[in-house]
Order: sequence, then C-alpha cells, then structure tokens
Amino acid sequence: MDTTGNYQNFLHRLMKQIIEGREIPKVQVERMLSPILGIFVEEFLTKYFESTDFAGEIKLLAYEFPLKKEFNDQSTNLDFLLFNLSKNTLIFLEVKTDVSSDNRAQLENYIYFKECITSNSGTFLFTDLTKIAKKSSKGNKYQKVLSRIEEYKRELSHCFDVKVVYLVPAALAARIKENKAIDFVLSFRDLPETINSEYNEEWQIIQEYLQLLDVPEENYVDDNFVTENISFGEKIRIVPFFKASKLTGLAKIRQQIENYISNKPALVPNYVRLGAKGDGLNPNYQVYFTNGKVIPFRNSGKLYELTSAFKEVNLQPGIAWEKFGV
Repeated sequence: MDTTGNYQNFLHRLMKQIIEGREIPKVQVERMLSPILGIFVEEFLTKYFESTDFAGEIKLLAYEFPLKKEFNDQSTNLDFLLFNLSKNTLIFLEVKTDVSSDNRAQLENYIYFKECITSNSGTFLFTDLTKIAKKSSKGNKYQKVLSRIEEYKRELSHCFDVKVVYLVPAALAARIKENKAIDFVLSFRDLPETINSEYNEEWQIIQEYLQLLDVPEENYVDDNFVTENISFGEKIRIVPFFKASKLTGLAKIRQQIENYISNKPALVPNYVRLGAKGDGLNPNYQVYFTNGKVIPFRNSGKLYELTSAFKEVNLQPGIAWEKFGV
C-alpha cells in the first residue's frame, strides 16, 4: 500500500496546526517547532552557509542546551548548540516565532558566553555543565547532555570562537541585526528550499509553512476579502493576495491573461490562483480554464515552462475570473 500521499497530508495538517498556534494564547510555537527543526537543522544551516565565508559541515551537538548563568548555578537554555567542523567554530542558534520576542537580557548573556569561550575554549561548556549537574536534583539528565557532546570534546578544546545565529520572523530581523553580539540573522524566507537529505521532500513541505511565520499578524485580515468566519490557515495563505492587489495590481495580471487567450477561443478562464511563495509583491499565478486545462504563469505574464502545474501548497485559494482584477 502506498502511504506517501497520506504521510504528506499528515505533514501538511501538522504544520498548519503549529502555525495556527500563533493565534492562540499561551501556545509556544517555538517549542512545538523545536523537534521538527532539530531533524533538519544540520542540513539547512549547512546549505544556507555553503556560499558564504562560513561554509562547512555543521553538526548538531544538542538542543535545549543548558548554559550556566554568570552569577549562580542556574541555567538558561539555548535552542540549538551546533558545531561547524570545517571552521572549528561553535554555533548558538536561537529561534523566535513572535515579533515581540526581542529579549535584551538574553542577548547580553550571549556576549558573556562568547567571551568565556574566547578565553577558555569550548571546554567552558563542559566545566559549567558539570557545575550545574552537581547542584541540580536532575543531575542525571545533565549527565546525558554531557554525554552527547563528549564525542567532540577534543575539537572543542581547540575551539575559541562561537557564532550567534538567530532565526526570526522578517519583521524582527531588522531589530535583531542591530545587536553586535549576533553574527547572523535569518528570516524564515531565507531558509533553503531544498537540502541534501533523504528527507528533502518532507523539508520542502515544512519550509513552505515556515515562511508563513514571516507574515505580520496584523496582515491576516482584510475587510475587503476575508470574513470573520474564515479560518486562520486560510487567512495566512492569502496574505500575498492582499499585497498583490494593492501593490502589483490584479488588473495587470488579468490583462496578461487576456493577451494570452486573445487568439485562443477554446480557452475561457474559470478562476485564478496566485502563488503563495515569497513576499507576495510579485506573485506567479496559475489559470484554470473551463475546458479543464491548467496553465502556470510567471508574474511577467510569460509561461512558467519548468513545470506543468504548481504544487498545491504553493498556491493561494482560487479567485473567480469574473471577480479577478475588476
């Protein structure tokens, strides 16, 4: 029995439910995403940095890694602790999904941790974690974290550099970049579409939904199109439609379609679906005709020749032709 379709549908439903959590009080979307990102974090960071000066093979050492606070034996957790083997450099990866998550105290902590590693090497992590374990009632759990990074103890003893990386919504990225303690700031649209992994197809689905975290929440509703009863998932999927209608103009796209069908009487448009990728300012689109034919177009009006049809996840809800651009 072929279960591929069912599995992909499950993944779509899972990611949609996680993204919808942004609208629910007390739901911590970052925690829900953490185990999913942990599966792919090595590959998507390696792919992202491959064309930069920080290119190299990146390995995940631990997630929710405890970093000892400066003045006591309590800890603050780092989302992901990674290591660039080629650069012999540690990576602190912090993930934020809320544009209000601008934690100044956390950023100041990273300045302290960077200084400690620069002065004492990566063995600083072992020393501090051992101190926490001795004072904690859950010392056995800290020992398990230690065992995870034990494999790289020799490399870390020669490591005197750490890069702080933030993965945040686009609206937060500009503010985060102002802090000199942070070396790299990625928004969710910066994540690579493909990765070198046997789970590349799964990643492509996940990456599509992660991009929705870059959409400002205040853009979810538009009184000209969305009713109060429309679901959160539908709102975020049609945000690019609002931007396109205001900034690019559906009338322009309608004219492109009319030019294409001007000498093709058999092609009568039924409805149009705009692309869901990117920032929505210049969407590609797909036209569905009454004879069953489906044709994808680039925003320029040229045929999208690389594929016969766009993926379902890459498209907005349909807009009836009689209402499109008029």
